[in-house]
Amino acid sequence: QFPVRARLAKLLAVGACDTAQGIERLGHVVAVAAALSLQEPFMHMQVIEEGRGSSAVQKADNADSDEEEDRAAAKAAAEEASRQDEEKRLLRERALRVLSKWKDRDSDVLSLLVAAGAYAHTIAFDGQRAADQFCRDHFLHGKTMREQVQLRHQLAAAAAAMRAGAEELEDATAYDVDSDHEEDEAENIGESGDLDEDELAVATAVVDDKARMRTVMARLRGPLPPLK
Repeated sequence: QFPVRARLAKLLAVGACDTAQGIERLGHVVAVAAALSLQEPFMHMQVIEEGRGSSAVQKADNADSDEEEDRAAAKAAAEEASRQDEEKRLLRERALRVLSKWKDRDSDVLSLLVAAGAYAHTIAFDGQRAADQFCRDHFLHGKTMREQVQLRHQLAAAAAAMRAGAEELEDATAYDVDSDHEEDEAENIGESGDLDEDELAVATAVVDDKARMRTVMARLRGPLPPLK
């Protein structure tokens, strides 16, 4: 039912069926399952090219060329290379500062959840374009984050259906059937409606189940609530 690995599917099934836990907790479970199903969204440092001081200037100064313009061209090229190295170094330092803010000291899963929550919040309140810029500014893989949202929506639909069914079963189990009351209601239905008792019960259950599922799914697909 869940388009993820078996262990994550079990996590989702347990979370969906545990009606004692609130929808907020299930929303976190769905987000974590989606994040763990894809590649890590944080850019690795090898992607952010490391800048080093260039030795090209020194090489240009020591060039054996007898032609002044060749030396000038070589030195200009070396200075440009040095400037690019400095830009890379500054970018690397900035990336280290930003990426360190994502990292939770106790759990990599919480790091993923914080990133997913920040991205979902940006989409919900500022739109997709702002979310793409958010990824660039915070060294997240935009493609991975978009795939996370798509998978999260798929998992939310399946989890919502399972939660709605679990709640309906719980309500039915907890309901104390009053046989006398049930017989009276059956007589009233038979006298006043086109549906017989069984048909009305099925129709009501279908409507209630779909409404419940839509409510749960909308909450699971929205911005993630703060962690408590």
